[in-house]
Amino acid sequence: MPRLSGVRRLFRLPRAERDVAAAVDDELRFHLQMLTEQLIGSGHAPEEARREAMRRFGDVDRVRRSCYDISTEHEASMRRTEQWTTLWQDVKYAARSLRRAPGFSLVILVTLALGIGATTAMFSVVRGVLLRPLPFPDANRVVQLWPENKGDNSGHGSVSSLELEDWR
Repeated sequence: MPRLSGVRRLFRLPRAERDVAAAVDDELRFHLQMLTEQLIGSGHAPEEARREAMRRFGDVDRVRRSCYDISTEHEASMRRTEQWTTLWQDVKYAARSLRRAPGFSLVILVTLALGIGATTAMFSVVRGVLLRPLPFPDANRVVQLWPENKGDNSGHGSVSSLELEDWR
């Protein structure tokens, strides 16, 4: 099965956030471990060196949040830059392709113009006929009446002017 890296790249935000959190945690763990090893090397007991390293390092949660915010913003910036770069490359490729085949480009443009024009015309008709309210007051109270002829199965009968006056 072929790999769809473009599709995966589009939906990688949760994985990227996990990667950023893991990278921040790894970096903090590394710095604490290095400081602990320095203190052990200078003569502190291992447990005492760890406590002293934590004390010197400061509020680990605050540092973690700050580093996470910085890394997340950097990751988002990189993703935006990558998307704009990809879009620009796609536009340049499309322009080169259109320049290489002018007849095909003309057919595409005419097809798009006709499709957009037909869609606009259809929407205008639908809007005028179905979506816009009727042009008189209390349009929602309009009803349709017709006489019923039980002997005739043809559907709706015609209304005479006298019946219309009676209904009015």
